Amino acid sequence: MGTDPRHMRITATRDDVLTGMAKRTPNLATITDIALAVVAGVHKREKVWDGKTAMLHIKQADLKRLVADLVAEGALILRTGPEWAQRGAPTWNIRKGGHYYALPEEARKWEAEAARQQDAALQEAAEEHARGVLAERYPEDFASLVHAYRAEHGG
Repeated sequence: MGTDPRHMRITATRDDVLTGMAKRTPNLATITDIALAVVAGVHKREKVWDGKTAMLHIKQADLKRLVADLVAEGALILRTGPEWAQRGAPTWNIRKGGHYYALPEEARKWEAEAARQQDAALQEAAEEHARGVLAERYPEDFASLVHAYRAEHGG
């Protein structure tokens, strides 16, 4: 095996995990993605490592324990695919039953965007409802406004 870095066993550190996560785009990762990021960071190369190779280099039990500790302290956020989708996270590559990690800053951004989108959809639905109610209650005024608009805009 020698000193070839491809044959080293790696014990991930807290900084390895957080640095690797910060470099991911989108910042949403499985445990295998985290292992890939750690291996790439430790080897300081741009070489693409597949998940199986990365998991062979990483001491898996140590990595899983470290990631669980990072989740417990709030340095990483863990949710399932559907939970992330509800919070506005990027939906590509999210499997229904998969567990995904993100940095708290990204999770807050996604949740804010999801809330903004939900509020915009609610506002649109409310306006559509109001139009329907007004057309029902004041049909002459509604028809007059529609006619005036069409006349002004070339119809």
